[in-house]
Amino acid sequence: PWKSAYDLLPNDGRAKLTYVMSGPFAKVSRAPDVNLWPWRSDMIAIWNLSRMWYFTGDEAYAKKAREILLAWATTQVEFSGRESMLDLGDYAYLFVGGADILRGTWSGWKEEDTAAVKKYFNDVLMPASNPYGESMFGAANKGELALVAHGLMAIYNDDLDTLDRVAYQARTLAQIGQRN
Repeated sequence: PWKSAYDLLPNDGRAKLTYVMSGPFAKVSRAPDVNLWPWRSDMIAIWNLSRMWYFTGDEAYAKKAREILLAWATTQVEFSGRESMLDLGDYAYLFVGGADILRGTWSGWKEEDTAAVKKYFNDVLMPASNPYGESMFGAANKGELALVAHGLMAIYNDDLDTLDRVAYQARTLAQIGQRN
């Protein structure tokens, strides 16, 4: 099955070097949706292009993924909306995974790139992944996706305190539904 999945990847338009960024925008929101679809498309492109770099060794893919990720990291200042945590949780493996592939495998990734992405995660995306406040995660999938986003970004940011808190909350918050 991995081979058939890989065969699909190069044919996705968001895995091609000809992909044209849909953003970046300073503000993104879900419910109400503002610049959401461009953000989603670019997050998928970061993931796909990072994997194409890893699988092919062609640095042009890494450069393209970096360009998109850093454009968002240095432009976006707000992710808002009543359901921000849903997109952040659903897409976290894409933008965090892509950033981690680049940081861990590509020699063209710089320490200042890591710093910019950590700042983006910490200042823009992590607060939006739980707009209800630290002790008021949303019920069921809202709370679970908030914790997924928080946890993955904490791992990338080397933030053990946040990661420990996420693990504790996943085990103990009744409204999220995992306590049992």
